[in-house]
Amino acid sequence: MDDREEDLSFENEVKYDLDHRGHSDLERKCEKLKKDLEKEKAVTAALYADVKRLKVVEEDHMKLNGKLRLELSELETKYKKQLQEERLKSVRESGL
Repeated sequence: MDDREEDLSFENEVKYDLDHRGHSDLERKCEKLKKDLEKEKAVTAALYADVKRLKVVEEDHMKLNGKLRLELSELETKYKKQLQEERLKSVRESGL
C-alpha cells in the first residue's frame, strides 16, 4: 500500500468550517431573522386572504339573511290575513 492512501494526519482528518463566524455573529443572526420575517410575511398574507374570503362569506350571509327576513315577514302578514279571513268566514257561517 502507498503511504498517501493511508495518510491519517490531522489535516486530512479534520474538515474545516469555512464559515468561521461564531454562533452569536450579528450577520448570522440577521440572516436568520430575515428568513423568519419572510416566513411570517407568507403566513400574514395567507391570513389576509382568509380574512378577505370570510368577509365575502359574511356579506353573502347578510344579504341572504335580509332576504329571508323579508320573506318571513311577508309570510307572517299573509298568515295573519288568512287567519282573519277564516275567523270572519266562521262568524258568517255561524250566523252571528
